[in-house]
Amino acid sequence: MSSVQRHPSGRWRARWRSADGSSRSRVFDRLSDAKAFLTDVDHELSRGTYTDRRAGQRVTFADYATDWLKLRSCRPQSAALAAQQLRDHAFPQLGARPIGAVRHSEIVALVAALSRTLAPTTTAVVFGRVRAVFRSAVKDGLIPRSPCDDVRPPQWPTTGGRVDHVLSVEQVSAIADAMPAHLRAAVIVGATTGLRAGELFGLTLPAVDFLRRRLQVERQLVRPR
Repeated sequence: MSSVQRHPSGRWRARWRSADGSSRSRVFDRLSDAKAFLTDVDHELSRGTYTDRRAGQRVTFADYATDWLKLRSCRPQSAALAAQQLRDHAFPQLGARPIGAVRHSEIVALVAALSRTLAPTTTAVVFGRVRAVFRSAVKDGLIPRSPCDDVRPPQWPTTGGRVDHVLSVEQVSAIADAMPAHLRAAVIVGATTGLRAGELFGLTLPAVDFLRRRLQVERQLVRPR
Protein backbone atom coordinates (compact mmCIF):
# COMPACT_ATOMS: atom_id res chain seq x y z
CA MET A 1 0.00 0.00 0.00
CA SER A 2 1.47 3.36 -0.98
CA SER A 3 1.55 6.30 1.40
CA VAL A 4 3.05 9.76 1.91
CA GLN A 5 4.56 10.87 5.23
CA ARG A 6 6.20 14.06 6.43
CA HIS A 7 9.98 13.67 6.65
CA PRO A 8 11.85 15.14 9.69
CA SER A 9 13.56 17.52 7.27
CA GLY A 10 10.20 18.99 6.31
CA ARG A 11 10.10 17.23 2.96
CA TRP A 12 7.68 14.46 1.96
CA ARG A 13 8.54 10.76 1.75
CA ALA A 14 6.54 8.61 -0.67
CA ARG A 15 6.49 4.91 0.19
CA TRP A 16 5.31 1.99 -1.95
CA ARG A 17 5.98 -1.68 -2.64
CA SER A 18 7.38 -2.78 -5.98
CA ALA A 19 6.06 -5.69 -8.01
CA ASP A 20 8.33 -8.13 -6.14
CA GLY A 21 7.07 -6.91 -2.75
CA SER A 22 10.17 -4.91 -1.87
CA SER A 23 9.64 -1.67 0.04
CA ARG A 24 10.61 1.48 -1.85
CA SER A 25 10.65 5.17 -0.93
CA ARG A 26 11.50 8.55 -2.42
CA VAL A 27 11.62 12.02 -0.89
CA PHE A 28 10.06 15.10 -2.51
CA ASP A 29 10.08 18.78 -1.70
CA ARG A 30 6.35 19.18 -2.23
CA LEU A 31 3.41 17.05 -1.09
CA SER A 32 1.74 17.40 -4.50
CA ASP A 33 4.80 15.96 -6.25
CA ALA A 34 4.91 12.98 -3.89
CA LYS A 35 1.22 12.24 -4.45
CA ALA A 36 1.54 12.60 -8.24
CA PHE A 37 4.51 10.24 -8.21
CA LEU A 38 2.63 7.59 -6.24
CA THR A 39 -0.34 7.93 -8.58
CA ASP A 40 1.95 7.02 -11.48
CA VAL A 41 3.48 4.14 -9.54
CA ASP A 42 0.06 2.71 -8.58
CA HIS A 43 -1.08 3.00 -12.19
CA GLU A 44 2.00 1.15 -13.47
CA LEU A 45 1.64 -1.56 -10.83
CA SER A 46 -1.99 -2.14 -11.80
CA ARG A 47 -1.08 -2.36 -15.49
CA GLY A 48 1.97 -4.54 -14.92
CA THR A 49 4.32 -1.94 -16.42
CA TYR A 50 6.11 -0.95 -13.22
CA THR A 51 9.86 -0.31 -13.41
CA ASP A 52 12.32 0.33 -10.61
CA ARG A 53 13.23 4.03 -10.90
CA ARG A 54 16.61 3.40 -9.33
CA ALA A 55 17.68 1.07 -12.14
CA GLY A 56 17.64 3.90 -14.65
CA GLN A 57 19.71 6.08 -12.34
CA ARG A 58 22.58 3.60 -12.10
CA VAL A 59 23.62 3.57 -15.76
CA THR A 60 24.44 6.48 -18.04
CA PHE A 61 23.06 6.90 -21.52
CA ALA A 62 26.55 6.44 -23.01
CA ASP A 63 27.24 3.20 -21.13
CA TYR A 64 23.86 1.70 -21.98
CA ALA A 65 24.08 2.78 -25.64
CA THR A 66 27.56 1.26 -25.92
CA ASP A 67 26.33 -2.08 -24.58
CA TRP A 68 23.25 -1.86 -26.82
CA LEU A 69 25.46 -1.45 -29.88
CA LYS A 70 27.51 -4.52 -28.96
CA LEU A 71 24.39 -6.71 -28.78
CA ARG A 72 22.93 -5.61 -32.13
CA SER A 73 23.11 -8.12 -34.98
CA CYS A 74 24.32 -6.02 -37.90
CA ARG A 75 27.34 -5.69 -40.15
CA PRO A 76 30.50 -4.32 -38.52
CA GLN A 77 30.44 -1.33 -40.85
CA SER A 78 26.86 -0.45 -39.87
CA ALA A 79 27.66 -0.87 -36.18
CA ALA A 80 30.72 1.36 -36.51
CA LEU A 81 28.66 4.06 -38.24
CA ALA A 82 25.96 3.95 -35.56
CA ALA A 83 28.60 4.18 -32.82
CA GLN A 84 30.23 7.17 -34.50
CA GLN A 85 26.90 8.98 -34.90
CA LEU A 86 25.99 8.49 -31.24
CA ARG A 87 29.49 9.41 -30.06
CA ASP A 88 29.72 12.57 -32.17
CA HIS A 89 26.16 13.89 -31.90
CA ALA A 90 24.32 12.37 -28.91
CA PHE A 91 26.93 11.66 -26.24
CA PRO A 92 28.06 15.31 -25.86
CA GLN A 93 24.59 16.23 -24.54
CA LEU A 94 23.22 12.96 -23.16
CA GLY A 95 26.19 10.67 -22.60
CA ALA A 96 26.90 11.48 -18.94
CA ARG A 97 23.22 11.63 -17.95
CA PRO A 98 21.60 8.66 -16.15
CA ILE A 99 19.34 7.11 -18.75
CA GLY A 100 16.41 7.29 -16.34
CA ALA A 101 16.91 11.01 -15.76
CA VAL A 102 16.76 12.20 -19.37
CA ARG A 103 13.66 14.34 -19.90
CA HIS A 104 11.45 14.85 -22.92
CA SER A 105 12.57 18.49 -23.11
CA GLU A 106 16.21 17.38 -23.37
CA ILE A 107 15.42 15.27 -26.43
CA VAL A 108 13.59 18.22 -28.00
CA ALA A 109 16.65 20.38 -27.30
CA LEU A 110 18.95 17.74 -28.79
CA VAL A 111 16.98 17.58 -32.03
CA ALA A 112 16.93 21.38 -32.24
CA ALA A 113 20.70 21.56 -31.71
CA LEU A 114 21.36 18.89 -34.34
CA SER A 115 19.11 20.69 -36.81
CA ARG A 116 21.28 23.78 -36.62
CA THR A 117 24.40 21.96 -37.84
CA LEU A 118 23.23 18.84 -39.68
CA ALA A 119 21.05 18.18 -42.70
CA PRO A 120 17.48 17.07 -41.93
CA THR A 121 18.17 13.51 -43.11
CA THR A 122 21.26 13.22 -40.90
CA THR A 123 19.37 14.66 -37.94
CA ALA A 124 16.62 12.08 -38.50
CA VAL A 125 19.16 9.24 -38.58
CA VAL A 126 20.87 10.35 -35.35
CA PHE A 127 17.52 10.82 -33.63
CA GLY A 128 16.51 7.34 -34.79
CA ARG A 129 19.59 5.90 -33.06
CA VAL A 130 18.78 7.74 -29.83
CA ARG A 131 15.14 6.66 -29.97
CA ALA A 132 16.17 3.02 -30.48
CA VAL A 133 18.42 3.15 -27.40
CA PHE A 134 15.59 4.46 -25.21
CA ARG A 135 13.14 1.90 -26.62
CA SER A 136 15.55 -0.85 -25.65
CA ALA A 137 15.87 0.64 -22.15
CA VAL A 138 12.08 0.52 -21.79
CA LYS A 139 12.02 -3.15 -22.80
CA ASP A 140 14.84 -3.89 -20.36
CA GLY A 141 12.80 -2.35 -17.53
CA LEU A 142 15.23 0.50 -16.85
CA ILE A 143 12.73 3.28 -17.61
CA PRO A 144 8.92 3.27 -17.69
CA ARG A 145 8.63 5.23 -20.94
CA SER A 146 10.84 6.79 -23.59
CA PRO A 147 11.54 10.54 -23.49
CA CYS A 148 11.60 10.39 -27.31
CA ASP A 149 7.85 9.81 -27.51
CA ASP A 150 6.06 12.53 -29.51
CA VAL A 151 9.36 14.02 -30.70
CA ARG A 152 9.77 14.29 -34.46
CA PRO A 153 12.90 15.20 -36.40
CA PRO A 154 12.69 18.04 -38.92
CA GLN A 155 11.33 17.33 -42.37
CA TRP A 156 12.41 18.67 -45.74
CA PRO A 157 10.47 21.87 -46.50
CA THR A 158 7.81 21.51 -49.17
CA THR A 159 9.12 24.59 -50.95
CA GLY A 160 12.56 26.06 -51.14
CA GLY A 161 14.17 22.79 -49.97
CA ARG A 162 16.92 20.72 -51.50
CA VAL A 163 17.20 20.76 -55.27
CA ASP A 164 18.91 17.73 -56.74
CA HIS A 165 21.16 18.42 -59.69
CA VAL A 166 20.89 15.79 -62.41
CA LEU A 167 23.97 15.41 -64.60
CA SER A 168 23.55 15.60 -68.33
CA VAL A 169 24.67 12.83 -70.65
CA GLU A 170 27.61 14.98 -71.70
CA GLN A 171 28.68 15.53 -68.09
CA VAL A 172 28.50 11.82 -67.25
CA SER A 173 30.51 11.00 -70.36
CA ALA A 174 33.12 13.59 -69.41
CA ILE A 175 33.45 12.14 -65.92
CA ALA A 176 33.78 8.61 -67.32
CA ASP A 177 36.45 9.73 -69.80
CA ALA A 178 38.43 11.34 -66.99
CA MET A 179 38.47 8.15 -64.90
CA PRO A 180 41.01 5.32 -65.17
CA ALA A 181 39.94 2.75 -67.74
CA HIS A 182 38.92 0.13 -65.17
CA LEU A 183 36.48 2.57 -63.46
CA ARG A 184 34.73 4.03 -66.51
CA ALA A 185 32.05 1.35 -66.60
CA ALA A 186 31.27 2.01 -62.92
CA VAL A 187 30.54 5.66 -63.69
CA ILE A 188 28.15 4.79 -66.52
CA VAL A 189 26.36 2.02 -64.60
CA GLY A 190 26.05 4.15 -61.49
CA ALA A 191 24.63 7.13 -63.39
CA THR A 192 22.12 5.07 -65.37
CA THR A 193 20.87 2.66 -62.68
CA GLY A 194 21.02 4.64 -59.45
CA LEU A 195 22.84 1.87 -57.58
CA ARG A 196 24.41 2.82 -54.28
CA ALA A 197 28.19 2.66 -53.99
CA GLY A 198 28.24 -0.68 -52.16
CA GLU A 199 25.83 -2.23 -54.67
CA LEU A 200 27.76 -0.82 -57.60
CA PHE A 201 31.14 -2.13 -56.49
CA GLY A 202 29.62 -5.47 -55.52
CA LEU A 203 28.15 -6.00 -58.99
CA THR A 204 29.56 -9.00 -60.86
CA LEU A 205 29.25 -10.03 -64.51
CA PRO A 206 26.88 -13.00 -63.91
CA ALA A 207 24.37 -10.58 -62.36
CA VAL A 208 24.01 -8.68 -65.67
CA ASP A 209 21.57 -9.91 -68.32
CA PHE A 210 22.69 -8.04 -71.43
CA LEU A 211 19.98 -9.48 -73.73
CA ARG A 212 17.09 -8.41 -71.45
CA ARG A 213 18.91 -5.26 -70.31
CA ARG A 214 18.55 -6.17 -66.67
CA LEU A 215 20.85 -6.51 -63.70
CA GLN A 216 20.29 -8.24 -60.38
CA VAL A 217 21.61 -6.72 -57.15
CA GLU A 218 22.78 -9.80 -55.26
CA ARG A 219 25.51 -8.48 -52.98
CA GLN A 220 27.25 -5.39 -51.74
CA LEU A 221 30.91 -4.62 -51.28
CA VAL A 222 31.45 -4.06 -47.55
CA ARG A 223 34.72 -2.63 -46.37
CA PRO A 224 35.71 -2.41 -42.68
CA ARG A 225 35.90 1.13 -41.38
